[in-house]
Amino acid sequence: GELNNVQFVVWSEDKGQDDIKWIDAKEGINGSWNLDIQMNQFNTYGTYEVHAYGNLKDGTSKFLGKTTFKVNKPTWDIKIENQNEEAGTFDVVISNIDSASGVSQVQVPVWCEANQNDIYWYTAQKQSNGTYRATVSIANHKYHSGGYTVHTYLTGGNGLRACKVLGQGVTVKPVYAKVEAKDINGKQTSYRATVSNAGVFGELNNVQFAVWSEDKGQDDIKWIDAKAGINGSWNLDIQMNQFSTYGTYEVHAYGNLKDGTSKFLGKTTFKVDKPTWDIAIENQDEEAGTFDVVIRNIDSASGVKEIQVPVWCEADQNDIYWYTAQKQSNGTYRATVSIANHKYHVGEYTVHTYLTGNNGLRACKVYGNVEVKPVYAKVEVKDVDGKETTFKATVSNAGVFGELNNVQFAVWSEDKGQDDIKWIDAKAGINGSWNLDIQMNQFSTYGTYEVHAYGNLKD
Repeated sequence: GELNNVQFVVWSEDKGQDDIKWIDAKEGINGSWNLDIQMNQFNTYGTYEVHAYGNLKDGTSKFLGKTTFKVNKPTWDIKIENQNEEAGTFDVVISNIDSASGVSQVQVPVWCEANQNDIYWYTAQKQSNGTYRATVSIANHKYHSGGYTVHTYLTGGNGLRACKVLGQGVTVKPVYAKVEAKDINGKQTSYRATVSNAGVFGELNNVQFAVWSEDKGQDDIKWIDAKAGINGSWNLDIQMNQFSTYGTYEVHAYGNLKDGTSKFLGKTTFKVDKPTWDIAIENQDEEAGTFDVVIRNIDSASGVKEIQVPVWCEADQNDIYWYTAQKQSNGTYRATVSIANHKYHVGEYTVHTYLTGNNGLRACKVYGNVEVKPVYAKVEVKDVDGKETTFKATVSNAGVFGELNNVQFAVWSEDKGQDDIKWIDAKAGINGSWNLDIQMNQFSTYGTYEVHAYGNLKD
């Protein structure tokens, strides 16, 4: 019959009629009706159903007929090239493309996390050889490491998009910037920490180094700002006088990115060698209560700034005294220990040595014990003229006890205890001696007399 108009019903067979479209045809010649079906109105490759319906002049609708047509799904190959484990990058290459409608765009969605929270859509760039290439970077995926999933979507010139999955995922290892620490002058006083290749994480605002010794965990950790160097490097000169321990040091680098996030960049270690030396005891003088502590055969990379020798006798160290050893012409160091500095205590003296290097670090070595016997001044009494009328009492070597204000002699006869004791001031003589002429007419007894000498020190 005579037609008012014709409509075509078009849909893909892929999922039933989910994409059905009713489209008006245009009247042609000789009673024909025509329609150009634009594929960019659809989104599926495969077979399409086309049904024609006509509306007659009498108001009725009539099914006119049907046909099908097929849109061939493009094919292509995918491969991974140029994987760089240090940089955390790899290339996705799409080649051998067979697409009847050509290629409008190739997109490459990539992710690592199962929930796709780190998905990133790359647009592959056409190469001169006809392939398409996208460079995947860990920086676009929150720096996650592990198995990366790669899909590819090719949009043809007809507007339809097809997907192909890379059958085997890509394993991406954790990436770090290169962190190094080197002794600047070979003397272990300063170490230069450098972080390079930090650009793998993105543009940095600043870098901090966390530095600490392994000796007691992180009890001495220091956070120190680095300075930007050339070619994207960041540098820090670590001054060892900020620390107090020999041994291995940890150096960790952290960067604050332009997007406000903080990132661990990498780590390294360096070692500061503990000095070694020998200790000997020399020139022990039992009468004077002195001995020398000698430090020799010193091996210290940073040299020697100071050597201290703490010495004590009492267990509670109430008589401790710190000596500073003096450098000798033969390269040894020497400290003279005197009983006078230790409250004249006698017994086992403990000797420690502390060497401070030019890097400011101090190391300790224990010698052990030195036996110190009691010391006394020498006290003598002589008959002045052989007539037992006057006896000269002399005390010498009194300087072993320190500088004296005065000396007193206590004199008494043994006959009846100390019933006739007399305290008599002595006079200072030469070479630190003190003297007293004991006049016997002050006493009343024959026999043996005791003479004791006491000194009052400057302290």
